[in-house]
Amino acid sequence: MAKLVPSLIAIGLAVATAAACTTVSPRVALLQTCDRYASTLTALAAAKAHGRLSAPQIDAVDTVRSGLNPICESPPVVDESVAAVLPQVKEGVRQLLLIEAQVEIADDAR
Repeated sequence: MAKLVPSLIAIGLAVATAAACTTVSPRVALLQTCDRYASTLTALAAAKAHGRLSAPQIDAVDTVRSGLNPICESPPVVDESVAAVLPQVKEGVRQLLLIEAQVEIADDAR
């Protein structure tokens, strides 16, 4: 068993290293980010329906939606175009995740 543990650790490190070196194309990254956007937007829509979003949060979500909906509903297919919009989509998702976290913190405080 003692000899097995270092082997398992070595295998784990090799797998982790290989996974860390794996990159995805800009298009795949955009599709993954848009998927995260959709799931976060769904959670925020439920929070809004239950009256858990403030007016400024609703405005912020609407602002992000106006920028990301056209991109995520009809993503570009050329990698250069995808690379150009990917930072905007990632930033929009980051903003929505922060709002989602604020809602969860407020819920926990109740």
